[in-house]
Amino acid sequence: MPCARARARTAKPKKKKGPSYCGFIDDSGDVRFAQVLDDRHVRVVSLSTEGKPLSPSEDTQPLLLHMAERRLLLWSNGGILGIAESTYPHPAGWTFAGADKGTLETFTVRQLTAIFRDSALGKVTPSCISAWASRGINIHPYLISLRYKTGLLTPKDYAPHFKNILHRRLMMRHANPEANSHSCRCCHRFPERTLHLGKCTVIGKVLNRLWQVAGVTLPPTPALNLFALGPDGPLESGIVAFHLIVWKFILISFTQVDLARTRFVPDEVWKGAVRRYISRVERLKVVVRTRILLAEGRGEQPSLGKENELTAPFGAFSPEGRFRWSEVMWNEIKSLELTRYVAPDPAAAPNPSSATGGSRQQPSTRATPRGIAFVVSRR
Repeated sequence: MPCARARARTAKPKKKKGPSYCGFIDDSGDVRFAQVLDDRHVRVVSLSTEGKPLSPSEDTQPLLLHMAERRLLLWSNGGILGIAESTYPHPAGWTFAGADKGTLETFTVRQLTAIFRDSALGKVTPSCISAWASRGINIHPYLISLRYKTGLLTPKDYAPHFKNILHRRLMMRHANPEANSHSCRCCHRFPERTLHLGKCTVIGKVLNRLWQVAGVTLPPTPALNLFALGPDGPLESGIVAFHLIVWKFILISFTQVDLARTRFVPDEVWKGAVRRYISRVERLKVVVRTRILLAEGRGEQPSLGKENELTAPFGAFSPEGRFRWSEVMWNEIKSLELTRYVAPDPAAAPNPSSATGGSRQQPSTRATPRGIAFVVSRR
């Protein structure tokens, strides 16, 4: 009896067999799908958007199948592809050229998009890339896509450049019938076009301050000013991120000249860009501090190489997670009076007890994962 009970506990339940389906061709030559009821009777069913048979309503009358039923070919999810003998290619036996793995029945929308994109890459140039090539700026489609995935910015930071500069969707005066003049609204010297923004001397005052802080000594060509492209390709990812933020504030002030009748002031544009860059670095400091706390709990030492690439050459993280601005960038922050937006680093704060040198213990400050400081009173 104990053995019988043990076998009963380990016995696997039998899978409930679902309804079976077949296909047939009706008198009008159309392919129909039906649920098999018995040897000769079927009930016609319709298919969902996924190709799965829908349960027939109770008032659907069974049909006497007086013609040959055909075996169906199914997808892996149970959806009906069609009659097996007339369906090609087989979903489980064929794949797409260029796919690393998988068959027709296992591909997702993302995988199919990647296959079609990679097959067309190099054969069909995007119109935004070819348009800039005709203007003398050669952009690699893959490299230009990486500039918008720096890991430091949000879509609100890089979307203005992506839409208005790369795709040239900014309303220029030469295309605006209501504009009083076709001259650049900043320098008032040349016709206002997207390519001119990379040559404008007034906008160049903002970008020159970026190149000065970043230590870029390249000549200010339109490719450099518009896309941070040097002779050997894109600049460092940290410079590219700051460059996109600068263009965000350039475009804001540029459009306000005609919309709100304001002036384009390079100093105000640069100050707003630096303020925004500080906020993104402060957000990254919180992420790094959380990573270090989690790594300490596991007894590991996290690598901060990727984070340092995001902020170079404007600052860097130490192995302990302390962020230090570069001397040039810190002097720029102080000259703009933006030091109040730089949060003090809790890990770099001196120990009060060791600083006083006395025997009396001072209240200590602890940094929590969320950056909240609790004061613990000791008596």
